[in-house]
Amino acid sequence: MRQRTCRRFAKVIEAMIRHGASRARMGTMKHIFEKPVALTVVPDYEAFVPKERQMWLFKIKARVQRCYYGSKDDFLADCQLLVEAARAYNTPGRGGRLATPGLIDAAQGLYTEGLRVLAEQVDLAYWEKRVEIERIRQQP
Repeated sequence: MRQRTCRRFAKVIEAMIRHGASRARMGTMKHIFEKPVALTVVPDYEAFVPKERQMWLFKIKARVQRCYYGSKDDFLADCQLLVEAARAYNTPGRGGRLATPGLIDAAQGLYTEGLRVLAEQVDLAYWEKRVEIERIRQQP
């Protein structure tokens, strides 16, 4: 069961990474959210997002590969941290010195894509289970 959950989350995180890359297209934003924020580039980031609240896609991916997440809620909590961090640093008037408000929508888009793919996975699992139950019922 846990391995199946890990595979499901792996599909979701890969879709989120692809989604982020396709939205950014090229330039400095192409791999945004994949790696930790570089404090040499954004020195005031930790004033808005404490180290323990920082999250990035490759960290989530590494956790998925280790089957770290015991539930969908645990997985989504880490994905939500990514959105919360983007909001904390990039909110106009309340965020950091190098705030880029468009990154809030970009982070939310990643999260939404993750939810969409996860819903597809759950829906598929539901229908596979229904087919299996029906097949068992029809056996003599």
